[in-house]
Amino acid sequence: MIAMAGSLFAPADSARAVAQVYSVSLLATAPLAAALAAATLARRAPAGTRALVWRCAIIALLLICVGRWLPVHWIAWVVPDALASPLVALGRVQMALDRVAMPPGPSTGAARVIGDLAALYWAGVVAVLIPVAFGWWQARRAVRRSRPPGDACWDSLLDEVRAALHVSRRPEVRVSAGDGVPLACGTIRPVVLLPAPAGDWSDTRRRAVLLHEVAHVAAADVAFTLAGQVVCALLWFHPGAWWAARRLREESELACDDRVLHAGIRASDYAALLADTAAACCGSRRAAAAARTLVRRTGLRARLAAIVVPHDTHAPARTALLGTTCLTLALAAPLAVVRLAPTPQVLTKLMQDTRWESRAYAVTGLAQRTDTVAVARAAATDDPSPRVRAWAALALGTGRTQPPR
Repeated sequence: MIAMAGSLFAPADSARAVAQVYSVSLLATAPLAAALAAATLARRAPAGTRALVWRCAIIALLLICVGRWLPVHWIAWVVPDALASPLVALGRVQMALDRVAMPPGPSTGAARVIGDLAALYWAGVVAVLIPVAFGWWQARRAVRRSRPPGDACWDSLLDEVRAALHVSRRPEVRVSAGDGVPLACGTIRPVVLLPAPAGDWSDTRRRAVLLHEVAHVAAADVAFTLAGQVVCALLWFHPGAWWAARRLREESELACDDRVLHAGIRASDYAALLADTAAACCGSRRAAAAARTLVRRTGLRARLAAIVVPHDTHAPARTALLGTTCLTLALAAPLAVVRLAPTPQVLTKLMQDTRWESRAYAVTGLAQRTDTVAVARAAATDDPSPRVRAWAALALGTGRTQPPR
């Protein structure tokens, strides 16, 4: 099936697309490494600070992925020989099959493989997004089937919780038709969805649950979780993307637990509440599918251990949130428009290759730099292959020479 799907892609375009995916995987290493270093330094900081680190990582990864579709780009000639082999191999196929300079050469088995790889990539994206879309649909259906709590105390308690957490947004509180776990869903119109037995809860339990779910609303955790899922779909082959999304979910849960404790709920009472909720869900046959799909709770043992051990429960200040977000955007924006390319040394070495495809790929890059453009000019007249001479002339005529970097 993948081979059939690969035949729908033009081989040269498939080579470019696969090269872009490979470049993105290399670029993604930078924010992931920075997030790992920051999280290591902040391992004793409050969970809200650690969650902020992983939110910034997800934002950076999303910008890098989205930046591939921007019309503006900047070429960074930084990929060393050890990492440039995939780009060179893809470039050979692109040169052999692209109709820009001359009629393409004969199709090769490598071209078919690259077409299959492009199809496989998009199949992976769709495979990851399908359960995300299904979970969103399940959550929407659960909200449509829910009802208002019918108890005025929920409204007054919600206002009290919002005041305690300094939250301006007012989510709607609704009760689902079945059992399950409390759930915060929705981004534009947030909803706190409670299980059917919520009407029998004690006041302490009601307040603790609302504190936790409204904390999710205040932190926009639903939006960041969705962003993490999109990143996992676009980078489904990159284990670092899945790891960052999982760490974000875990730290977000711990951060909301801290908000509950900081609001005055005793740690022992809250730990007992979590244990009771987990026991009720394990014994229920009608646990909400939306809760299982959209809310990936950190392991209960880890949450209980974090709750009962005395620690700093302060949330990051608004100025820290704003400053960190602006810094992330400022650092990640350049990565969004970067196109990675082999170093000039790698391209110059390729000019000695006996395959005309290698020399054609090298000359298109050498023609764009002031320090190597002379090599491209020489190839335009002296290279034995007419295809390389055609590519060199095209690159020299339409490419803009860039200064060395």
